[in-house]
Amino acid sequence: DAEGLTVNGRYEGGGKGELYVSYEGDHRVLRFLEGVGSPRSTNLNVSNLLTNCPSNGGLEAILKQRRDGLLLMLCEEPPISSTTDPQDRMVLPGWAYNESSNEVKRFFVESNQSFFPTDFGELNNGDLMILFRSYLRFVPNEGNGMRIGYITKPELQEVLAKGETIKPFIIAEIFSRDGYNIDNMEGLAVRGDPRTGRIFVYLVSDNNYNE
Repeated sequence: DAEGLTVNGRYEGGGKGELYVSYEGDHRVLRFLEGVGSPRSTNLNVSNLLTNCPSNGGLEAILKQRRDGLLLMLCEEPPISSTTDPQDRMVLPGWAYNESSNEVKRFFVESNQSFFPTDFGELNNGDLMILFRSYLRFVPNEGNGMRIGYITKPELQEVLAKGETIKPFIIAEIFSRDGYNIDNMEGLAVRGDPRTGRIFVYLVSDNNYNE
């Protein structure tokens, strides 16, 4: 079940570029050197890192950093052995993988029990955005929701150096119960305009409503 997609460097369009795809169930990450036209893929052999991810809660949020070249990977759900927190918090395991040195750095991201990470986006300065989705369509008075969390480059560097937990700063929180068209939010992309400095955020969802 392919869940996550990222590109090495800037995406030039047309399905070209060195692509990384994450899969859950049989947790793994494959690299496609020639984009969608690749005759074969290469397994990055990071599956042993992902044993703490539940079968249906593997890697959806992955990102190949443009500056540092690290591959960031974050479990969608916490380990099955995790206990319920009285304050509704959960801690999700993540990894930063250096393909050149084969070095792995561990980190953790805090969320709560209904918002799960599904994608990363990277700004030109190395700051990160994380898309969290809450799919509670059939829960009375709840409905679907989404959050965008923000992590600065210095914050990320400190967390990777110490192997600690970070709680992203929430810059957006939107719910379908407030009249917004929020489905099962799955993808996020970020683009900066070099002329104006404006940042554009693009989101994509499953069409679970069949609309």
